Amino acid sequence: MHNLLEIAKRLHTQDNQCTALPMFCVQRKIRDYGFDPQWTDDVVWIEHESGEYDVSDVEKPGYEKTGYKDHWETVMVAFTKEGCEEYLRKNKHNLGETRIFVESFHRCPEMIAIREFLMGLTK
Repeated sequence: MHNLLEIAKRLHTQDNQCTALPMFCVQRKIRDYGFDPQWTDDVVWIEHESGEYDVSDVEKPGYEKTGYKDHWETVMVAFTKEGCEEYLRKNKHNLGETRIFVESFHRCPEMIAIREFLMGLTK
């Protein structure tokens, strides 16, 4: 369990990734299927009943060629990168491909106030 002073110290010593008011996000990759393959280079052959897929360029009997698109979904946010790393140590096995991405609390007065309060604890 972390106390607020530990979090405040991290806020003062972390790399903010050149971002004002950084918010560190754990994101997982999501792949959506069903796009028209003539409009994308990202295609797979998929067998609908089993959900199996094949990424080769060779047509397989019983499989349908379909396009896909990957996007990133935020699953958790923290004030520090260390908070995200701790979350991943405990939960990465449930998430598939992940990354830590930096967003900003810009124009979010509630989170800015909390962040400033935490940083003020170690002045």
